[in-house]
Amino acid sequence: MKRRYLLRRDTIELALDRNHLTHRRFADHLGLSRSYWSQVLNRHRHLTPMVRRCLLGSRYLKGVDERLLWDIHEPPDAVEAQP
Repeated sequence: MKRRYLLRRDTIELALDRNHLTHRRFADHLGLSRSYWSQVLNRHRHLTPMVRRCLLGSRYLKGVDERLLWDIHEPPDAVEAQP
């Protein structure tokens, strides 16, 4: 099993409030459908590499450290294998 990246909703909500954006407009900005964005936002889907790149490249998230954008979930066997 691979690492899973899950969006941190609190960081996104702050950025959207600060930029007076709706989730619909932000999803459009990222090039994502509203339904897919909703699933990502509610952590029903993990972030793909493409979505992570879109988030990092977003002008609305400029200067936000990626560690604040998502949580990384390691598979149990990978955590145990680390020294």
